[in-house]
Amino acid sequence: MANIKGLSANGVISSRGFNKGTDMKIPAGGDPQMRQVMEQMKDSFSKISAPLPEEPIGSGAKWEVRMPLKSGGMMIEQTATYELVSLADDKVVAKTALVQRAAPQKIENPTMPSLKMDLVRLKGTGAGETTFDLGKILPTQVTVDAESEATMAVDTGGQKAETAVKVSVNMTMEAK
Repeated sequence: MANIKGLSANGVISSRGFNKGTDMKIPAGGDPQMRQVMEQMKDSFSKISAPLPEEPIGSGAKWEVRMPLKSGGMMIEQTATYELVSLADDKVVAKTALVQRAAPQKIENPTMPSLKMDLVRLKGTGAGETTFDLGKILPTQVTVDAESEATMAVDTGGQKAETAVKVSVNMTMEAK
């Protein structure tokens, strides 16, 4: 944890929940792997909000948000479908369904620049629930169950070897 001493972050979100900018100041001279993790966290924090539609909504309303993500040197297209479960005072509870896909692409990993990797395919799905306090920048509670599968090809001295990676995530986050 000493590697992140001095880390600070701030961001701005529009009144509808769109991220208008996130800045994370990572201490100089830190471990390169920790810097990469912090950069990924910065991108994740910038995408954690759930943008609301322009028109007024009530219980049962559904809307879809498409956004590009950059993770692990890959560009991923994410579609989140939200359903408003409840709205009371400034508290919003929404169910979320996620779908992620990525086109075949070169994977750029700054911590391993000599490793040549290609993404062959990526797909992911997830579901969860998000609780917002409209007066706060981040959700007050998020639960997500997600799975993703990726196939990558690695060039090892002129020969390509494919490897498959399956990831399952069960996450709960609470802001205090």
